Amino acid sequence: MNYPNFPVVGLLAAVKRIDVKIPTSEYPASPWSYTAAFGGFGFRNWPNSIVMLDDDKGRIGSCTKSFTATMMAMLIEKNTTYGSPAKRLMWSTKLKEVFPLDKWVITTAYRDATLLNVFNMQGGFPREIDDSKITVANSDPRGQRAQYAKELLKSTPANAVGNGTALYSNAGYILMGHVIEIVTNSTWETKLKNMLLIPMGLTSAALGPIGVNNQNQGAYGHMAKYKNNLDYSAVFGNTIAGKAPAGDLHMTAKDHAYWVAWHTRGRMPGGAPASCPCFSIGCIYPCLSSNSFAVLHAVGGMASYGAGFYRGGNSWAGPSASLHNGAIGGWYSEQWVMPDKGLSVSVMTNHWRRNQTDNSSIFPFDVVADAVSTLTKKYELPTYCSTPKTLPYTLVAQKVDASCMRNTVHKPFTKCSSTSNGFEKLPVAPFKAEVFLDCAKACVADTMCLAWRFISLKNATNYTEITSSGKGCRLIYRRTIVTGIDSTGRRLRGALATDDEEPVAGSDSGAMEAGELAAEGSSRGRRGMLAFVGPAYVCTSDNSATSGEAKAVKSNWNINIGVDNLEPYSSSANGLCVANMTACSDLCLSASQGIPASGFNGNQAQGPCRAWTWNAATKWCYMYSQTPSDITMVSQAPIAHCILKSGKVAGC
Repeated sequence: MNYPNFPVVGLLAAVKRIDVKIPTSEYPASPWSYTAAFGGFGFRNWPNSIVMLDDDKGRIGSCTKSFTATMMAMLIEKNTTYGSPAKRLMWSTKLKEVFPLDKWVITTAYRDATLLNVFNMQGGFPREIDDSKITVANSDPRGQRAQYAKELLKSTPANAVGNGTALYSNAGYILMGHVIEIVTNSTWETKLKNMLLIPMGLTSAALGPIGVNNQNQGAYGHMAKYKNNLDYSAVFGNTIAGKAPAGDLHMTAKDHAYWVAWHTRGRMPGGAPASCPCFSIGCIYPCLSSNSFAVLHAVGGMASYGAGFYRGGNSWAGPSASLHNGAIGGWYSEQWVMPDKGLSVSVMTNHWRRNQTDNSSIFPFDVVADAVSTLTKKYELPTYCSTPKTLPYTLVAQKVDASCMRNTVHKPFTKCSSTSNGFEKLPVAPFKAEVFLDCAKACVADTMCLAWRFISLKNATNYTEITSSGKGCRLIYRRTIVTGIDSTGRRLRGALATDDEEPVAGSDSGAMEAGELAAEGSSRGRRGMLAFVGPAYVCTSDNSATSGEAKAVKSNWNINIGVDNLEPYSSSANGLCVANMTACSDLCLSASQGIPASGFNGNQAQGPCRAWTWNAATKWCYMYSQTPSDITMVSQAPIAHCILKSGKVAGC
């Protein structure tokens, strides 16, 4: 980072990728997110030149509001009651219901303000109240909040309540912290720990300044010196403990990004449940329904500020993005929820600048914005697809049943002809003999057809000429012997099959092992068809013809299996992104005879597909053409963005 007019003291950042496919009932123990990148930059202490470490903690300031709002949403979903069993906590609960007028003095304008009004920054409250009014000791944060609430509720409104215009208020969130204490008969700190920090494993999270002052136990905030933005003073940043619900958490960038990732996942399709389970022993934490995530992130609402987040979609974050920022004690932070990208980003920097005219503080928005956008563009995943993509070349295939597929591929400048063990026929309706693809389709559709040949019709004038000249389409079958056997086993009659008789299907090479017999039983004896031994056709080079073989193949698949240490010939680079495993398997089976070169679209000839892997999380289909003996299938435990289902091609 190069900002010549002011140095960046230090930076902490982390990026997490989110996969809504995991966990599911199929993969309950697999992680649904992973850290794509994290690290530190610059100095934790500028005056002493102490270097920032990757796992240093940073202060997130007002990003703490998202924790307070999330706790309230959970309590509402839990059907928490207060005062009496009939009084249930809701977003529509009014302040006068939580703070009864016989016990609290409340300015008239505030009385009908709802909890959601306050979280939406439409409660009418001022940004702050005078800290001098807080006389309770820092060791009693709940007592401080009770005193704060008393002073705030009788203050003069700074804005009309619920008028659709947000007026940023730290005071309102401090009040909401005390509401949580009233309805749970606990402290905000205890509920934060038990509802969020411990269940989510945010072990680095704590309140207040980092470490102990003057002992260099962690990173400091910094303030630029007046009239000198090139030098900074370290700031420890003591705070009033009771104001923590509005912004006083610190943690590592990795833990912060995990918190944001949990919200990102809740915003993604399928990422949050319709409701959260509660049992007699209590609710499962952390859990929020999709409706609650929508409230927190201002989805579909008129106001841009939700509850602890505000909308902030743009070209690089995606239109559904939401975020919050925070500034405290020489620190500035941003948390970004990007459901369109499947990303969460945390960036914290430990410096404020100075306005060189009036000495006021300036937050380094540009530094953090540059870091967030750079990380997003670098670590976003390829776009997922929702519908199958067809191959950019023509293959002819048709399912015989659920597991078996017949396919063929055209071989230019090749002429396949029947031998004495086979015979040729014209295709029958509805197939025509006008182009080679029709010929290929006719053979694939006929389960007895072994191969096909097409010779250009450009010199033919009518169908009769096609049939007599040998041009157009010919389908190749195996010739059979029809046998009659009496009840004693004595052969009565034998005759060569004619071209009109039903042939017996041969193997993929056009040959059939001796002794393979199809027979029909009767009370007096049996009639059957015995195939000729030997190839039914041969294929030779011929510039006038295009031919192909019809083969039947299948692929058995396994879950949590991948192909070991081989390079696929299909990947996201050439667009084989399909909706499901069957589509991937079918693509491989269709291409199991190889892919012909096609000059008009630039495709190169490709060897036969012999194995495939489909990633259920990203929907990419990978196909492999290595020698079968070189293809080894290995176990692959499901992890975020990698749930593999694979198979190898075999004959039916």
